[in-house]
Amino acid sequence: MKNLSLSAPKWLLLLALLLTLLLVPIRAAHAQDSFVRILHGLSGFSKVDVHIDGKRRFNDLEFGGISPYVRLDSGPHSIVIQSNNPTRTLLSLTRRFKPYDFHTVGIHGTPGRQRLLIANDSTGNPASERAQLTAYHLSPGLPPFDVVTYQPGGQVLMLLRNVRYGQTRRASIPALPMTVRLVRRGVIFKTLQGASPRAGRKYALYAVGRPSRNFKALLDVTASQ
Repeated sequence: MKNLSLSAPKWLLLLALLLTLLLVPIRAAHAQDSFVRILHGLSGFSKVDVHIDGKRRFNDLEFGGISPYVRLDSGPHSIVIQSNNPTRTLLSLTRRFKPYDFHTVGIHGTPGRQRLLIANDSTGNPASERAQLTAYHLSPGLPPFDVVTYQPGGQVLMLLRNVRYGQTRRASIPALPMTVRLVRRGVIFKTLQGASPRAGRKYALYAVGRPSRNFKALLDVTASQ
């Protein structure tokens, strides 16, 4: 009878081949994933709960809060956002998410005039050695604003002009430490200090809430785990 034993190098080669065959389907499945996060910008509700496909994913997401991205299989998913005291459904939708894409689903406006934001955070590519900034005007009652940065050495750079309610505007920005301001004809609505965008990354600036009550400006990195 022939000896069927294998030498150590052959066993290692066979083991590596088996591991490769097992990991390929896993990697292929992950490559089809999409990523979704939730923005709570609805004035009048301090905290909300978020359910995705019937499962509670986020509890007590505060006004002005942005959840981490949730990894989902690409395809249709249901999203329900509820106030929690008392329980009231504020948003219920089913949306198909494409593979590889990052999305922000936001609820904003006022209780009497709720609005929905579905933003594809994967859109656009930063220019070489620069970052990308997308501004969202989601604040009812806030006039159109400009986005201005103040950089080391005193340089002032106008990034975006006249962003109106409901509009989304995008700009290429330098990858430098900066202070970001939302302004209008000399009036400063909000100052965000300590921003330090990195080359090749994408950022979002959300203006939410009512100017006379709970206005906030949120600056956050997007399309990144």
